Amino acid sequence: MASDTLSANIVRVLVTEAVRRGLDASDLRRRFAIPDEALSDVDARASAELLVRLWTELPRLLDDDDLGLHLGEVTAGTSPPFAARLYESCATVGDGLDLLTSFHRVVNDVHRTEFVRGPEVASIRVQSKGTALLAPRHATEFVFAWMLLTTRRTTGVDLIPRRVRFEHGRPKDTREHARIFACPVEFDADCAEFQVASSVLALKQKTADPALAEILTSHARTLAARLPRRESFTARVKGVLVPLLARGATIEAAARSLRLSERTVQRYLQQDGTSFAEVLDEVRRAHAEAALRDTREPIATIAHALGFSDQSAFHKAFARWTAMTPGAFRRGAGAR
Repeated sequence: MASDTLSANIVRVLVTEAVRRGLDASDLRRRFAIPDEALSDVDARASAELLVRLWTELPRLLDDDDLGLHLGEVTAGTSPPFAARLYESCATVGDGLDLLTSFHRVVNDVHRTEFVRGPEVASIRVQSKGTALLAPRHATEFVFAWMLLTTRRTTGVDLIPRRVRFEHGRPKDTREHARIFACPVEFDADCAEFQVASSVLALKQKTADPALAEILTSHARTLAARLPRRESFTARVKGVLVPLLARGATIEAAARSLRLSERTVQRYLQQDGTSFAEVLDEVRRAHAEAALRDTREPIATIAHALGFSDQSAFHKAFARWTAMTPGAFRRGAGAR
């Protein structure tokens, strides 16, 4: 978590709102150790720890148990940079969501964001359960409220979502959720999700500006290029599969090791253009070839270590991978 960052623009939004409500800016900077660049540089990054503290402590300091929702209302009318400008400069809602999710790391380099287009329902999903950092309640509520109210403003349509889901537990009072979203709201969900009818994606935005969209997209690429490289989800799955091979490398076991649901594992692998079966095949093949090439372990022992039910099943899989038998591969490789 120490190296995880988000756009510092949200720090500016939070501090600005807190000052508007009567808190002292200098006191806030000292209390939360807010660096100068977080408030002066629009391209600055802020640590995840700082954002968690702000989202956790400000609702209490401001005596507002619905701070995220209320801040979403405020910012939806003022278009804070950078994500808002990027979104509303696009021709349609679908184009804007495509662009936001393509560059989600520029805004949030902590949690994975997914844009799913279905025949009837489209959704934005954010998964933080099972990761190193559970998204604060008010942060997620802010994003979804901002998304809905901004889209109402940019399209002129009184949009009502199909459903909104949150990972956090149900607050004591949900009247503000009902007022803002006006749709079924679910808590304690496996992921945060904002669902709309797929037809919403075609809505034209009155704020569209093709020239601005081109400039902002170019800048987003520059900002994304500055971020540290992240290990792909497929690589993470491969890493947890290795110690599981001998005792059963199932998707259930992999999901437990990753502290994610099986559905989430499948979804993230699909985003990487692969599947669990394909990843397991790749791991088994790589380890089979290495064992045959670099050791003199009996083939039956290798088959067992890779989780095959018997040597025959291993032979069939190896022939499918290489068009060779394990014995022929070993002879050709010349194991040490």
